[in-house]
Amino acid sequence: MIALATTFDSPAIAAALADLRRDLAAVLPTGHLAAGIGHWSLDIGHSAALAAETFVVEVTADRRIVLTGGDELGAIYAIYEFSHRFLGVDPLWFWKDIAPAPLAAFAPAPQRIESGPPRFRYRGWFINDEDLLGRWREPAGERFRDWPKRAATLAATSTEAHDHYEQRLLRYYTPVIAADTMEMIFEAALRLRINLIIPASFIDILNPPEADVVRAALRRGLFVSQHHVEPLGVSHFAYETWCAKHGHAGAPFSYREAPEVMRACWQAYAERWHEVASDKVIWQVGLRGRGDRPLWSHDPEAQARAAEFVASALADQMAIIRSVDARRQPPVTLTLWFEGAELIKSGRLRAPDGVTYVFADHHVTQEMQEDFQTLPREPGRGHGVYYHVAVWTMGPHLVQGPSPEKISRTMEQVAARGDTAYAILNIANLREHVMGATVWSEFVWRNHTSTTSEFLARWSPLGLAGFHARLLDCVPEFEPGWRFYDGSARSFLDNLIRHHAAAVPLGEKVLALRAAPAPLAHAVEQLSALLADLETAAPTVAVRHRAFCETNLVVQTSILLGLYRAVLALLASPPDFAAAESAIASARAALPRAEQGRFRHWYRGDTKIDFAGLSARIAALSSRSPTNALSLTT
Repeated sequence: MIALATTFDSPAIAAALADLRRDLAAVLPTGHLAAGIGHWSLDIGHSAALAAETFVVEVTADRRIVLTGGDELGAIYAIYEFSHRFLGVDPLWFWKDIAPAPLAAFAPAPQRIESGPPRFRYRGWFINDEDLLGRWREPAGERFRDWPKRAATLAATSTEAHDHYEQRLLRYYTPVIAADTMEMIFEAALRLRINLIIPASFIDILNPPEADVVRAALRRGLFVSQHHVEPLGVSHFAYETWCAKHGHAGAPFSYREAPEVMRACWQAYAERWHEVASDKVIWQVGLRGRGDRPLWSHDPEAQARAAEFVASALADQMAIIRSVDARRQPPVTLTLWFEGAELIKSGRLRAPDGVTYVFADHHVTQEMQEDFQTLPREPGRGHGVYYHVAVWTMGPHLVQGPSPEKISRTMEQVAARGDTAYAILNIANLREHVMGATVWSEFVWRNHTSTTSEFLARWSPLGLAGFHARLLDCVPEFEPGWRFYDGSARSFLDNLIRHHAAAVPLGEKVLALRAAPAPLAHAVEQLSALLADLETAAPTVAVRHRAFCETNLVVQTSILLGLYRAVLALLASPPDFAAAESAIASARAALPRAEQGRFRHWYRGDTKIDFAGLSARIAALSSRSPTNALSLTT
């Protein structure tokens, strides 16, 4: 028996203790207790002598376990450190689908563990491109319900999918992730000592179900922030919805044309964010266009004066923040993403004092961009990083992404420059990226570097590290830093389908692959061999690790294999539509193997790689019916 006691009284501590009780019940079942494990006491307390977020775990000779935190988060991290270190509970046990194993004995030796301070001040996960999470379980609500252009956008037709990107945004992001799903994300983040969450691609704090997601994060003790396309929490969807409800219907989403309306909307959202999150909000500032696009993408006249408009908007946003947030220096970030980096690098833009510059990696290579290397650091200004282990457009989405070694090397560059004020990680639906999430989270806490072999040896279940390494090696590198993940394959297939359906020109990268397909053909051979070896080894994998093996190795290998084969079939001359259709079917057939137990219906929300859509479009190509030519590109 382990008796728990704490001097803390907060919802966040209560939630962590509930997780600990569940862990104890899993690893110390009643029968084991009766067999003589004995009585222990576990006390959780606070010490003003410890720095914020740090902790000490002590095991004494008289069967006492003392967890001491410098603050609430420090105590929470101590609880989860005890669970991991002494109960053997994997920080990502839920998302790795590896249940804790019962302990044969509980008899830790007397010892003292001191955490030390974290390397990065704010360490966050960004739940972005979350198509699977939104529809896996019954959604907690709906986004964009009152957006005035919703009905017309959904009803619109197009022969070019990219003309109606907002149709796709509505399809991807309308569901609000179920509350119990978010709880497991928050728990996983805290187990890896994350202190910040951006809980969705879009969060409209004025929509009650979405505000509830933010409140739930706060109850777990986390800081909260906003997507870089949402200054003060205002996306173009939120802006147009607010305008329709507050006497500004039809006001353009343009700071050039309607600065007063934009300022009023930002003010309303900032006030509400502060009401909900108080001093736990990390403000995002900036000025972008509709969706994740430059402001001139829908307002071409703004391009020539972009720096002027962005500078004015940043000044307005900082004034609004100071009007609602009484902290001496509220934490504020500006993500240098695409045009923002260029404006600052060229000297045309400088953010107000107190704004942390956040450098982004390149969305294709997951390497830091040129602005990170060349932009002088300003003394007194915070600098940070936005990194992707998932980026669906041309990177990994349904398969794991950069290797542990690449993540560590890139983050070492960031830490070496002193850019440690803020770090945010794009993890998409999390389950596919448990490897990358762990490597990155370990680094931003303690600067813990990892080679791929070292990390996999201690992280992969027994006997699976070699398979994991082979899967990472199967992804071909076509250009320095750019590996052909599932997002790239999906993008190539989209281009190829539109090319064969309506003579849309092939992109430069697709043409290059058509001229030299051997590396992709070799990857198909490697993946085929890996899949065969995995199937042979399956009976020898421990029962409690089989779900992990199926999801992270068998299914992800099958996804890449099917996508690669489909690309090669459509690159052929003449294209082999039947082979492409069969390849996609084989990938889809593997998906249910990762939908067992609690993860039933996991791929129900697949709208980004969109296997069903790819299958239908390739089938239509096979039939070559004139009546379906337009549908091929929707």
